[in-house]
This record gives sequence, structure tokens and C-alpha cells, in this order.
Amino acid sequence: MNKVNRFILTIFLIYLISGIIPDHLLAQCEEFLLTDCTMQLQTDNEWRFTTRDVYTYNENCQPTIILLEGWNTREWISNSRQVLTYDENNNHTRTLYEEPIWVGWLPGGKDTLIYDQANRLVERGSFFYQAESEPLWQPKQKIEYVYDEFGRVETESIFSWNYDYQELRLFSHLIYIYNPDGTIDEQIWQDCSEDTCINFQQTKFQYNEMGQETESIKRNWIPDDQSWTGSPLKYVSTYKDDLLIEKSVQDWFEEDWRNLARELFDYDDNGNRTVTTFQQMIDSDWQSYSILTCAYDSSPNSIENGETIVSSYKLHDNYPNPFNPSTKIAFELPQKSHVILSIYNLQGQLIKTLLNTQKPGGKHEVYFDASTLSSGTYLYRLKTPTVDITKRMLYLK
Repeated sequence: MNKVNRFILTIFLIYLISGIIPDHLLAQCEEFLLTDCTMQLQTDNEWRFTTRDVYTYNENCQPTIILLEGWNTREWISNSRQVLTYDENNNHTRTLYEEPIWVGWLPGGKDTLIYDQANRLVERGSFFYQAESEPLWQPKQKIEYVYDEFGRVETESIFSWNYDYQELRLFSHLIYIYNPDGTIDEQIWQDCSEDTCINFQQTKFQYNEMGQETESIKRNWIPDDQSWTGSPLKYVSTYKDDLLIEKSVQDWFEEDWRNLARELFDYDDNGNRTVTTFQQMIDSDWQSYSILTCAYDSSPNSIENGETIVSSYKLHDNYPNPFNPSTKIAFELPQKSHVILSIYNLQGQLIKTLLNTQKPGGKHEVYFDASTLSSGTYLYRLKTPTVDITKRMLYLK
């Protein structure tokens, strides 16, 4: 993997795939909430949609569902989603990773997070799902966090399970060293084997007078020299009016720093980051290859009318149930969404599509008449770009 690809993975894919939710998404309600982010790639001099993330929040403005969609040249298709849960202290305690199936979602993995009495994260566990094994959830990895006397993370220890899940082994170690003002001076990654750890990579940080990170340099450990001299990479951050407008990565080449890739950030009038342009240096010229566009909406706390605010997607139990011959199906949308409401039999065959249209946010009701059908159990399914919910109902003539 070349340095440009490493940069892309570090900057973007960690955010999308790893399940580590950015702090700004886990914060309490702000005036604006991120609703979706769409990635485009440049192919044959044309910009093409590739993936999109869609966010759903609870009443505390914490993300509860992050839906990852892919573009199939005509429409967005659900690829996977993350379902997040929280405890009574609003700590993020679990992320469930799911893949779509025709009647809903199938779990694939999960992260569990444990906190101490000071609400500090002390352990993160990763598991993968095996439908035909016992137990269903097999452990994959564990991260333990240790804090110093000032409540700052001092070490992160990453453990992995062996092939038969009988032994948990220390895999790597991350050490934090701080400046007197509390900013991070240095991070040291160590590779570990049989409880013995050796240096692997060092990151040194620099800051401006506002305490914003302006530069970090990564170097690999050279055992023969016993020094941090191998394969340096430098990350440079540029600010304007306290907003990060550029982040670039450079490598050391022929006694000088050479540009490899960069991100350019644009913001709206409210300071929300709306466009990220990814560029790489080719033949001494910056060339754009990807664009991430994000949209925002007002948070529930910024709405001051007397109406009931719908904060999440819900599909209610039909009423009456059992029914003959008609029943009411109610659902709620936190925002304007394209809605497909369908009826299926237990064999998965589509019986009728009740709705396939755009609906505003709020509460909605639809009546279903089953007078032409046989008695039995049927499924009703609510599908939007963000959620896919299926419930059962019983028709008795």
C-alpha cells in the first residue's frame, strides 16, 4: 500500500468503517445536526456517486443509526448500518453492525464500551456474529484504557484473541506523553508479543497559540540505530478564523518534504463543514479525486414551536390486530424521507405496496384493506433511506 492510500485510510475510512464515532456526533444538542454525507469519486473525468452515510438521532441529539448506502447508477441501496445505544449517563455503550436482508437486518459484529464511575471509557470490546455457533458472539479484540492523575488517557492496550478464542494476547500498546498545558506532545505505538513490547511508531505534535494542532510527524523505530528515523510522514493543518481549512500529508524525499495528498474543507455560514475535497499530488500539480459533501439540519432543541417533535423513525403495531378486513398502520418520521410501505406474505412475496413516495417529517397513518386475501399472518414493512422495519399482523375473516 502506497503512502497516498495510507493517508486516505487514515483520514477517511477509519471514520466510516472502524465504528469509532467522532466526538462531535456524540455531543449534546447543538444548533445543527449532521444528516448525511455523500462521497463522489472522479472516474473518466466524471464525478460519480459511490457511498452515502445517513444519520438518525435520539432526543439527546446522539446518533442512533448510521446507515451506509451505495449508489447503483439509479438509486441508493442499503449496504450496512451501525446501531448505537447509550446508558442513563448518555455514554455510548454499544455499536451493532448489521447487513440488510429482505425482512430486516442481520447482525455481523458489535462493539461494547465500558465506563468507570467517572464516566471515562475503560474498555472497548469487538465481537463478530456467527449464526450457527455457540456462543453466537465470538470475541475479536479488546482495548483497555488507563488514565493518569489528571484524567487524561495514559495508555491504550490492544488485545486480540487467538484462533480458538481461548487466550487473550497483548497485540499493541499506545503511550501518550503530554505537554505542561495538557496538549499531547508525543504518541508512541509499540508492537507486542508474549507481553514484550518494542517500539514501532512515534508521532510528535506541534500547536499554535490557540492550542490547535498545526503539525504532526510520524516516524518509525529503527532497531539497528535505536532511533526514530524511519520513513517519516508529516501532517500539516492550516486554519482560517479558527476553522480547519486544509490538512496535508508529506513524506521526506531527497532531503526535503514532498507533498503527497491533502484535504480541503469548506463551511457554510453557520460554521458547519459541508464539503471536503480530497486531492493528491501528480506531476507537481494538485488533482482532485474525491469529494465528500455533508448536509445539516436544525436540531430538535432549536425548534421553538408548540408542535410535537418526532425524533426517530418508528413503525407502530397495527390496530386493530387481529383485524377484519381493515387495519390502521401508523409510523413516524423525524425528517422528510422517501417512504416505501409494503405488505408481504410469510414466504416473502410482495402482496401490495401501500406507499412509495416522499413524506414530510411527523406522524402518518395508512389503512390496509385485506378483504381480497385469505386469513393468515402477514408482514408489513416500512423502508426509508435510513431504516428498514418489519412487523407482523394477523388477518381473521
